[in-house]
Amino acid sequence: MAILDTETREIETDLLIIGGGAAGLWAAIRARDFCPRVLVVDKGKVARSGASVHTHCVLAPVTEDKIHEALEEIVVEGGYMANQRWAERTLREQADRIREMASWGAPFRKDASGALYTAKDRKQVVNNSVYLLGSDMMDTMKAHARSKGVDFMERVAVAELLTSDGQLPTRGSVVGAVGFHTRTGEFYVFKAKAVIVCTSLMSAELYNAAVNNLTGDGHAMAFRAGARLSGMEFGQIPNFPIVNRKVSTGHPAVFQLYGAKLVNNLGEEFVEKYYPGKTLQLLSRAEISYAVAKEALEGRGPIYFDMRHWSDELINEWRRVLPSMMKRMDEAGIDMRRDRLETMPRVGSWGGAAQSGIRIDENAESSIPGLFAAGVAAHVPVNIIDMTGVSQAVCYASGYRAGEVASQRAAGGSQVKPLADQVNRLRAKVFAPLRRESGIDFQQIYLSVGKVTVPAELSFFKHEKRIKGTLAELGRIQQEEVPRLKARDVHDLVNCLGSQNLPLLSEALYRCALARLESRFSHYREEFPYRDDINWLKWSIAENSGKGMKVSFESVPIETYPIKPAQRTRVPAPVQFTFKETVKAAV
Repeated sequence: MAILDTETREIETDLLIIGGGAAGLWAAIRARDFCPRVLVVDKGKVARSGASVHTHCVLAPVTEDKIHEALEEIVVEGGYMANQRWAERTLREQADRIREMASWGAPFRKDASGALYTAKDRKQVVNNSVYLLGSDMMDTMKAHARSKGVDFMERVAVAELLTSDGQLPTRGSVVGAVGFHTRTGEFYVFKAKAVIVCTSLMSAELYNAAVNNLTGDGHAMAFRAGARLSGMEFGQIPNFPIVNRKVSTGHPAVFQLYGAKLVNNLGEEFVEKYYPGKTLQLLSRAEISYAVAKEALEGRGPIYFDMRHWSDELINEWRRVLPSMMKRMDEAGIDMRRDRLETMPRVGSWGGAAQSGIRIDENAESSIPGLFAAGVAAHVPVNIIDMTGVSQAVCYASGYRAGEVASQRAAGGSQVKPLADQVNRLRAKVFAPLRRESGIDFQQIYLSVGKVTVPAELSFFKHEKRIKGTLAELGRIQQEEVPRLKARDVHDLVNCLGSQNLPLLSEALYRCALARLESRFSHYREEFPYRDDINWLKWSIAENSGKGMKVSFESVPIETYPIKPAQRTRVPAPVQFTFKETVKAAV
């Protein structure tokens, strides 16, 4: 094929940022204050690729007198698993980030007096959110980044990181990356003094609502290079946006906020049964999904959202704020003023609120020198409770910090030339699916992985024997199916690149789930149906040892934080369910 014969194009920059969402653009904007050459590379279009473009709100600024109270809400609701230094930084800096964005013309919603409009969103009692249209916000950020001299390269898929010693995993530092143009197949070698990964979350599906390119590229390339991943067992976030088996809304929070009823097929509202004293608004996606799953598994499904009592004014407001969701509803013939909306839980995005990802320190640097991460590609344990708006705030805070520190390092550092042998090896690996005369389609990987990760007994309600069965099958997929991936063209090659990340990152998730002997957030173990703060206030770490995947844990330094539990206890999981076949391997 002609594309395999294209010459390698070399690009030299001070700072390479992979991913053009909110975190990537904040990193780029801040980086230009310290170094002259900042390049953002995106496999789609900057400001249109990833998840930020689909957001509708962000955590509101917090006044100084409310910082401690707002921090306490995040920490306590998050079971004391938050990194309180990152959480406090996010709360303190959010006002500055929003003020800057407003000065660029970002379209924040205003009240009648012209001040920022704020309101409570999912899981918020003390905290608030401010509202805006994600696509307009991203356009504003892109324009400002361009005005500051940030360079963009679009439709270039970054596939692997380059290292100073030419090895993956490395004992040296990250010195760049390789990738290819998603239309022409032109091969790129990026030489950089520092790299920031801002590639958003990982989806377990080919199409996750309106986003279909969240394939864990950053997580996987960082892991292969030797960077640590953290919190992976919490990354498999159950969700409930399937409506009438026709539409994936992508915006489940909005069902919770305005008095929607969640009922089973007997017409019973069941949330109070599992979470006494809590309204639907104060529950995370995972908490709701577990309750919905149990109701259905025990024979009380289907489950419905009932919004037939809502006003036309409210529904019209949705049309303004969430036009893509309402358009899909209209196309499916769904009228929420007339119809109850059947919903079903599913395994959705993985690591969607920075619960899991590339482990970073307080300077947003990974465990490998020269490699930084920001946004929901990084493990910034702040939004473990899935509070609406916090994930965007994390993108702002971690992107800003990563851009600041990485660019200062780059400005004072020297260029290290990548090793030609590593470049050649990675080029051969990237284009291998195009060279094969026969093989399997990338969709086969998604189907194979889905069979052993999506069913409720393998995702919502885990058990040691079933986890081991899943791990055995994930190993087989990586050994037997991934090496047989065949691409028909360059577009297919992009899909092959994404699909091979899924079994690898799934392995990290299930190995960490096997090691964590408790139930917490979106991680549930039938044998340990309780949150154990006595033994498991710990962050998991998965890393590439060079001979396989190694899992360890690091204790949350709770004694050094301002907010501490009065005592450590074991708390029963509000929703408990046991499959009768737990004595068998399910795969």
